[in-house]
Amino acid sequence: MTSKRQPEFTVEIEKTPEGSLGISLVGKNSSDGTTGIVVVSITPGGPTDKDGRISVGDQVKAINGISLRDKTQQETLNLIKESGRTARITLTKSHDSGHMTQSASQMTRVDHPVARNPSSSLEDELEKSGVRVSKR
Repeated sequence: MTSKRQPEFTVEIEKTPEGSLGISLVGKNSSDGTTGIVVVSITPGGPTDKDGRISVGDQVKAINGISLRDKTQQETLNLIKESGRTARITLTKSHDSGHMTQSASQMTRVDHPVARNPSSSLEDELEKSGVRVSKR
């Protein structure tokens, strides 16, 4: 079984004054044993939502040109924090993008702690949302 590689695309997102991109990310193990970072929610009205090019399920490949291959959640958070006012995010669309786009629409309408507290760290947002993040 061959898998089609999705083309990468890069988006520059300007953070809010509090430093938020308006997305929640989580680490995910792939079938080949590598770890990747996936968009799990987008804050309604946030910078990523307003930009419109990133969807729930998209895989984040790099932050500011630095590959996230086998990076821990904390390393990823640090790259985002250190990115300054604008973060350059390289992604691939989920191979299941039609399904994921529909899920994104449903997920962003949920009363989500991320939407209520954009100044908290990504790790705090994930914990409040009940998402457990494995740190290696």
